[in-house]
Amino acid sequence: MSNVIKLKQNPLDRTTYMGSGDAAAACGVSPFATPLDVYLRKLGEPNDITSRPLRFGSFAEPFVLSEFELETGLKVTDSQRFYQHPAFPYIGCHIDGQVETEAVVEAKTTSLTYDELPDHIHVQVQQQLACTGFQLAYVPVLMRGRDFKVFEVEANAKFQDAILLKMAGLWARIQQQDPPPP
Repeated sequence: MSNVIKLKQNPLDRTTYMGSGDAAAACGVSPFATPLDVYLRKLGEPNDITSRPLRFGSFAEPFVLSEFELETGLKVTDSQRFYQHPAFPYIGCHIDGQVETEAVVEAKTTSLTYDELPDHIHVQVQQQLACTGFQLAYVPVLMRGRDFKVFEVEANAKFQDAILLKMAGLWARIQQQDPPPP
């Protein structure tokens, strides 16, 4: 896939690019962060990236991916691969995995129950699809520690364009050190 790019900077240094975890905040739909929060993180302000729910999500990710494989019969590969958007070099994503059919797999855990994916997850996954060039994503979700559901998300180019423009606008403000409104 041509979108897999080896960056000169370290993709683990999230201050050097806008990632899929920033997409929902940049679009104003994150329940966890605002555009100003992203702005401050990118400029090196301290943040709570080690909260218990985030640590649990990382801890449970292999289990959620394993359950996805059992439920779907699809094999998850390329865990934590980094993709960079071909037109926006400062926008990229780490995906939790992918399957042979070139689909993103984004594992989630929550204390809630979803019948439909929340907007902030939908935005994150569309950003990942934009960066990878894939047309499909699977979002396996472990809900309340016991319920499990796999959501399918199809690529939506118009929605992706809107997300990328919001992210590009926020990145421009970060580069100019022009904070967005709170």
